[in-house]
Amino acid sequence: MEEMGFVKDEKPYIIFKCTKCGRYLYVKKEGQKGKKCPMPRCGRSHPVVSIKIEEIVLGLTAAVDTVKQRQNEMVSQEFGNVSSFRTTNDFVINSKVQIIPSQSSKKKVKLSEEVDYKAVFYAMLKDIRKSYDFIPEYVLCMKAKEFSIPVSELKLALKHGIRNKLISHEKDNYFRIIL
Repeated sequence: MEEMGFVKDEKPYIIFKCTKCGRYLYVKKEGQKGKKCPMPRCGRSHPVVSIKIEEIVLGLTAAVDTVKQRQNEMVSQEFGNVSSFRTTNDFVINSKVQIIPSQSSKKKVKLSEEVDYKAVFYAMLKDIRKSYDFIPEYVLCMKAKEFSIPVSELKLALKHGIRNKLISHEKDNYFRIIL
């Protein structure tokens, strides 16, 4: 079997300047009809046949690096200093980095747990239904603790269950499981 590997991109790319905003862009010389300027306010389309060629480089990586270099040169000429948007040699791969979950991901977990409480409550009702038709409220609270459902979530699940006719509230704090 032949070994698969990366094939170096040696296709010619044209480096040019946008006629509207002046930003440097690249486009494949063959096989591409045009390039649209990615600047949000510009958005001008440049057909390949009407592009004023500034430079031709071989390979996509070389094209991207050349555009970054030209853009930095343009900014330094225009403003007198190098841009604060660093575009060259920024990314360093560090395999020792540990990902620490943020507070927002914990909130998402709590939201999904609320949805799970309804499913756990439904499973608890199925389990109780095997033994009882009517059940007092305090026994329901004890079963909820066995299924690790907090009291606040139990009250919400009870309201949800009554609304969806999974359970009905009878007299003297008894509940009837309908399922």
